[in-house]
Amino acid sequence: MRGPIEDEQARRRSARPLLTVNGRRLALPPEGGTIGRSRDCDIVLDDVAVSRRHAEIRASADGWMVADLDSTNGLMVNGRGVRDVQVLQPGDRIELGSTAIVFEIG
Repeated sequence: MRGPIEDEQARRRSARPLLTVNGRRLALPPEGGTIGRSRDCDIVLDDVAVSRRHAEIRASADGWMVADLDSTNGLMVNGRGVRDVQVLQPGDRIELGSTAIVFEIG
């Protein structure tokens, strides 16, 4: 029999992170992924102020989180600079370079 903890873990595994970029909704893989200018990233941004591998969004025990991958210009969540890792909530605004991204769960 499954309990509340197992139900929550299953819900997190089935939820996919969605990013709204310039009016387009883009889905990351279920486990999350990378954002940057490189074609190797899961979400590729055409913004010269964004590093090749700028940030990563991943599931954690606390929910979804974003991490700066030692980018040149850093990243912000809801107008506050992120130096390391930040837990995300649906509706959070992530800024990389001059690109704004809205984080959602689908």
